[in-house]
Amino acid sequence: MPELALEKSEIKALGGRRIIIRGHHPLILDDPRRMWVITSGAATVMTSRVSHGIPVGTRRRVFEAGPGTPLFPVSDGRAEEAERLIVVSTEDTVLVEAPLRNAERLLARIGLPLQDAVASWVGKLGDFAAEGVPNVAADRFPSEGKFGLADGMLVCGDRARPAWIRVETGELHLFGDEELRVGKLPIDLPIGGDLWFQARGETKLYVREIPEATEGLDLIRGLALFNSLLQVRLGQLQREDAAVERARLNESAALERKALQRGLDELTDVLMPRHVPPPRVTGLLTVASLIGAEIGVEIREPARAEDLRLVKEPIEAIARASRIRYRTVLLAGRWWEQDCGPLIGYLTADHRPVALRRDRWRGYTIFDPETGREEPFTTGHALALEPKATMLYPRLPDSCRTLLQTTRYALRGRYADLVLILALSGLITFVGMVVPQATGLLMDYAIPDANKRLLTELGLAMLASSLGATALGLSQGVISTRINAFADAVSQSLVWDRVLGLRAPTFRKYSSGDLLDRVMSISHVVQAINGHVMRSLLMGVTSTLNVFLMFYYSAKLAWGALALGVFIALATLGAGYAARLQFRKLMNLHGRFFGFVVELVNAVSKIRVAAAQRRAYARWASRYAEQLHLTLRGQQIEDGISVLNSIVPLLSSIVVFWIGVSLMNEDPHARLTVGAFLAFNSAMGIFLGGVTTLSNTVLDLLDVAVTAERVRPLLQAETEVDDTRHDPGRLTGTIEFRDVHFSYGGDGPKILHGVSFKALPEEFVAFVGPSGSGKSTIFRLLLGFEAPESGQVLFDNQDLAGLDVTLARRQLGVVLQAARINAGSLFDNIGVGANVTLDEAWVAAEDAGFAEDIRAMPMGMHTVISEGGTNLSGGQRQRLLIARALVRNPKILLFDEATSALDNRTQATVSAALERRKVTRLVIAHRLSTIRHADRIFVLAGGKIVETGRFEELVQQKGVFASMMARQAV
Repeated sequence: MPELALEKSEIKALGGRRIIIRGHHPLILDDPRRMWVITSGAATVMTSRVSHGIPVGTRRRVFEAGPGTPLFPVSDGRAEEAERLIVVSTEDTVLVEAPLRNAERLLARIGLPLQDAVASWVGKLGDFAAEGVPNVAADRFPSEGKFGLADGMLVCGDRARPAWIRVETGELHLFGDEELRVGKLPIDLPIGGDLWFQARGETKLYVREIPEATEGLDLIRGLALFNSLLQVRLGQLQREDAAVERARLNESAALERKALQRGLDELTDVLMPRHVPPPRVTGLLTVASLIGAEIGVEIREPARAEDLRLVKEPIEAIARASRIRYRTVLLAGRWWEQDCGPLIGYLTADHRPVALRRDRWRGYTIFDPETGREEPFTTGHALALEPKATMLYPRLPDSCRTLLQTTRYALRGRYADLVLILALSGLITFVGMVVPQATGLLMDYAIPDANKRLLTELGLAMLASSLGATALGLSQGVISTRINAFADAVSQSLVWDRVLGLRAPTFRKYSSGDLLDRVMSISHVVQAINGHVMRSLLMGVTSTLNVFLMFYYSAKLAWGALALGVFIALATLGAGYAARLQFRKLMNLHGRFFGFVVELVNAVSKIRVAAAQRRAYARWASRYAEQLHLTLRGQQIEDGISVLNSIVPLLSSIVVFWIGVSLMNEDPHARLTVGAFLAFNSAMGIFLGGVTTLSNTVLDLLDVAVTAERVRPLLQAETEVDDTRHDPGRLTGTIEFRDVHFSYGGDGPKILHGVSFKALPEEFVAFVGPSGSGKSTIFRLLLGFEAPESGQVLFDNQDLAGLDVTLARRQLGVVLQAARINAGSLFDNIGVGANVTLDEAWVAAEDAGFAEDIRAMPMGMHTVISEGGTNLSGGQRQRLLIARALVRNPKILLFDEATSALDNRTQATVSAALERRKVTRLVIAHRLSTIRHADRIFVLAGGKIVETGRFEELVQQKGVFASMMARQAV
């Protein structure tokens, strides 16, 4: 704004003077007889504690001021130390100071009516006073006339229309606070901004758009009443800040005490080691860090961008910052006697968090961050705990990009069990070798010599061997099942977490059914690796050790058996590989077919409307028949393998007996005894069984490899967030595109060609253009669903490519064309998981023009709606989505044709509500009448911004926008 020129003589005639303020000498607005007007420079109006004329302590920004801004005093004129308004110069700033009684004359010299100056001042200070006050569903003052209020009724003004009120009877309490009460008034009180009042008793008041008394002194007296309320509110804010500071200092002192105790404990740990974490800012962070160390993740403090008032549980913000997931579990029965994993519990007395960890040998322990001590968990501890606890889930490290790495990560902490399975497999094999040797001794010595004692001993040895092998096999199965269950649960959570964090373009490559089939195949892989495949592989490998026992009995027989084993292995592997080629095609086809079936089910109503049932069935039958052909070919090959395996015992017996007879006819001194022959035959049976098992296991591993190929693209796909992205902080509303180029896929046509624009805080920006011009693509880039090929997308001058896009996205209020409504109550759909009150939901519904419809519903805000909102009209669905976008009070709103189904009256209600909110609005509109009041309109054509300006300017240019207006006017 240009500087204001006031002559010295004019200033002197008003009894004023010119003053200059600089950054290190702020101006204190505490003289109740003076007022000020900035004539040049720029300054910031702030609040500060003032002691004996000197600003001290923390400052709060109120608003920015420039040339032409009037400033009024806020002071009770008595206290030497109180919260005041101060003016801090950002550059050399010149002001004119004059007596308050001459305010009307001074403002007239700069062309500003006193009434407008008062309304502007009240609006800015009203917004500041309302900071931190919860939104409520309040009725608006009427524009004119007498107004009656029942006790407890909530009322508020209209940001777009300042009002003047005069209480006749009763009281109004600003923000429902008795300390901020307004009683019977002799003059009109100006109100504005986000102020709201609660009536106490039957209250009657007059409301006027223009004050009854328009003389300068009466307006000043009304302003003085408002400023007296503001002075009380400033004192409240100062006390709140002091309380926060005291809490911070107390917390800091507590942390120092804990740090000292930690140091002493570390000295004690030299002789008596304890495993406790270092103290964090809060007890919950300390406990979460301990549990995080158990599951292998780093626990971080909540992000600066997080609005902690909106989270239902403090752990939610911690989990989001740490990029992990959590769920609430119920502690039922004697849960601590089972392995439930590490948990965060809460003490019933004060909801204090404690860590519940399981030690392999001692069972569960409980760690209290308040005392810093860990002790064994007992029934007494169970009685002191709340019935609900929190379980944290690890996330897959960014470096894990293959199925093997994923499985290995899922098996962390279970390596001892794997080693035990391997050891048991070896023991089972060696115990099994007792049978062949006992058989040989039985036939060569015990029976021919009629040695009953040896016969008994051999019988007992074989019985013990059988029982031992059975027990070892049972133990191996139990351990394997335990590993399998653990790894399956962990790997599923890891992979689903990775899939949910993938960038949006990844999902365009797969149908929903195919994607689900790929993800669920993880279970097959994990079960195969950790279940029967692992056991079979180990048993197959160890069983082949019997080949040494065969060579011990007869080298010639062993070579024959070995050749037979090689033949069986080659035949099984060859036929199995051919079958797997068919199954590989089948799995790929099955994924696409599954996706097709899901699409058919979702489109049943549309298929019926189009009378396309026969065509749909024909498509399904054709694809299903292709699957059946592949299944049949693969099954035929597997049937051949089964036949081969069934004749192996007979074939091996023929070979062994043929070679054995020839050996027995040789030199009697070197001939094979009957016992040795039977022992060899027994060892050979175990060996060939191991070869067959090993061959089939290798084929199962080929299945795993095929499945891994389907999962690999999901594991290697790029995620939205990684450890290189940083916290965007609280966004203020500045958005910028810098020379952005974009296309969907490398070979696709270019959608955006060097698009550049900037939206400032609280600005209303609209995008219009023909279909395919790139409007929705701009929104997808802003939401981080896509990344530009070149150029930058900036929030508060921070490149979105380097930000945690999920934290940025949570600060946006978004309504897209394809937005979905969930089954549940209206309140749940408006809150969508945020910790919002019923009053805040009503405020959002009022601003969305949806409150009247909700009140007319049978259960009001708790009315249940169906999936997709099918029991709502199109306009009601849009207003519900708008209320959802507004309920979190975001600084940025993105509306993609969000009001297309609204009538003109509702459209006006929504527009007026959005005007009252201090937000940056980016709107895509096809109905051009909805953006008439936009600060700037960008017209896109062919992926470029071809026109920019306000509504009236673009209509006059006779360009693309004017032609669009002409078409809509027809």
